[in-house]
Amino acid sequence: MSKAKTPCQCPLAGWCPAHRRKMSAVRHQQCQQEPGYFEAFQRGKEQRKQRGLGDSIAEITHKTGIAKALHALAEKTGKDCGCPERQGWLNEKVPYK
Repeated sequence: MSKAKTPCQCPLAGWCPAHRRKMSAVRHQQCQQEPGYFEAFQRGKEQRKQRGLGDSIAEITHKTGIAKALHALAEKTGKDCGCPERQGWLNEKVPYK
C-alpha cells in the first residue's frame, strides 16, 4: 500500500484507538488514503457516498452476510479473499461519476 495521504497512523486494519472503532481493511484504506473518509471517521460518521460498483457490491455483501462468510472461509484456508483489491479495481473500472 502506498504512503498515507491523511493523518491516519494505524499500520493495519483492526482496532483503531484514534477513532475508537474496529476498521475493516477497506475502511482502513479509506481512512489512510481519502481525506473525506478520515474527517468523517474523526466526526464519528462514515461517508456514505459510493465511488463505484465495487463499493455497491461491498455494501450488499456486508448487509447480506456474504462478506462475513467469505472472510471466515479465507481465515480457515489461510488465503486472502482479495476483497479490498477487487473492490478498488471495480471502483476504477465502473466509477459513479
